[in-house]
Amino acid sequence: MDTVAQSSGAARFVVAGRRGSERGGELARRGSEQLELPIVTEAPRTWGGSRKGAGRKRASCVGRPNVPHRTRPEHKGRFPVHVTMRACRDVPPLRSQLVRNLFRKVLKTQAERSYAAQFQVVHFSIQRDHIHLIVEARLAKRGDHGARTAGARTAGALTAGALTERVKQERATQEREALRRGISGLVISFARQLNRRLGRRGKVWADRHHRRDLESPTAVRNTILYVLQNWLRHGMKTFGLGIVDPYSTALRFLGWADPHATIIETEPWPDPAPRTWLLRDGWTRGGGPLRTTDVPPAARGVRYASIVESYVPSSMSSPL
Repeated sequence: MDTVAQSSGAARFVVAGRRGSERGGELARRGSEQLELPIVTEAPRTWGGSRKGAGRKRASCVGRPNVPHRTRPEHKGRFPVHVTMRACRDVPPLRSQLVRNLFRKVLKTQAERSYAAQFQVVHFSIQRDHIHLIVEARLAKRGDHGARTAGARTAGALTAGALTERVKQERATQEREALRRGISGLVISFARQLNRRLGRRGKVWADRHHRRDLESPTAVRNTILYVLQNWLRHGMKTFGLGIVDPYSTALRFLGWADPHATIIETEPWPDPAPRTWLLRDGWTRGGGPLRTTDVPPAARGVRYASIVESYVPSSMSSPL
C-alpha cells in the first residue's frame, strides 16, 4: 500500500509499495549495465560525418573563393569601410542605366531608414558584376553620453579606467551592428528590387560582402582612387581629358585637382557629407588631391593597360 509523507510547509509524496521496493533492491544487487542496440552498432552509418560534397562550398557561383565565414571584427566608427559585393553569373550586367537609376532609388530609401543617422554610403562604383562602396558607420555624438550613463549604472565599483574601456567596447559593438544593419539593408533592398524589375527569381549576390576598414589617410586616398577609377582596372578606355566614370560618385567628387566632365541629372543623387575626418579632410594627407589622369596601381597591369596609358600620359599626372 502506498504511503504519503508530509513535511513542514510542503507535502512530499513517497511511493513505498511492496512491488516498487522489490524492483529497486534487485537493480541495486545487479548494478548498472550498458545496453547495446544491434541496429546501431552493427548497421553501417549512412548519414553524418565527413562525406563528399558536404559543407559550405569553397568557391562561390562566380568561381572565386568565398569570403571566410567568420565573425566580423569590431568596427571603430572613426574609420571608413571599403565594401565589395559581387553578383552571380546569371545576373545581367550591372553597368546599365536601369541599375544606375535603381541604385539611386535604393540610396534615397536608405537615407530614410531608422539607421540613417549611423550609416551612410559616401562613394560607390558600379561595375559589370560587382559594386564597390565606401561607407561610414558611426554612432551619433549623443550616444557617448548615453553609453557612459548606462555603463555607470551597471559598472558599480569599477574604476574610471575600466569604465572607459568598457564604454569603448560597447560603442565598438554598437557601431559594428550599425555597419551590419546598413549593409544588409542596402544589399537586400537592391536585390529584391532588381529581381522585381528583371522579372527573375533567385539570389543576386554570389557571396557575403568583403569588408576592409581604412585606418590611415594613405589607405583612404588609395581606396577612393581605386573605387572612382575602377573602370580603368576593367579595361575601360577614355578619350580626352577630365573623363570620369558616370557609374560612380566621381561626377560629384569634390577632391579632383583638375576640371572634369559632368552630367546634368534629371533627378538628383543623394550626396551625403562625410562624417569621419579621414573621408572629409584626412585623406589629402596621404598624397594630396586626386587627378582624373591618375590610374590605380591595380589597373596598370590589366589587359588594356597600354591603351589606358596612351590616353593618360604620365607627363600630365604632375600638378599644374
